[in-house]
Amino acid sequence: MRNIYEINKDFIDNWLIKYQVNKWKKREQKFEWQAGKDISDLKYSFIQLRQSGIRCKRPIKFPTLVAMVQIPIIYDNFNNAWRYLTPRETANLQSFPKNYKLHNEIKLENKDFYSYKQTVW
Repeated sequence: MRNIYEINKDFIDNWLIKYQVNKWKKREQKFEWQAGKDISDLKYSFIQLRQSGIRCKRPIKFPTLVAMVQIPIIYDNFNNAWRYLTPRETANLQSFPKNYKLHNEIKLENKDFYSYKQTVW
């Protein structure tokens, strides 16, 4: 990382000032690239907002699901936008049967919070 910084020092220092990174929360200041060298675009990784920072993982295996606070973000090519996994997607990843009713499917007024808690242990 030091080598990358030295090569890009002017750009990085100006960017840090422009976006006032010193005022960001601690977890927003750490960026972990775990997607490998062959992936060069965030759109092709899974993003997790963790207490320790922002982590980008390879899309070969899905990252650990942690209820309510670390639902992975993926790029939706169809809608050309970033989004969180839905509660149904988290249930599908864990092999819940298709007929298994999630909390937000039983009580439509409830937020996804309860469904994530139900499917992510």
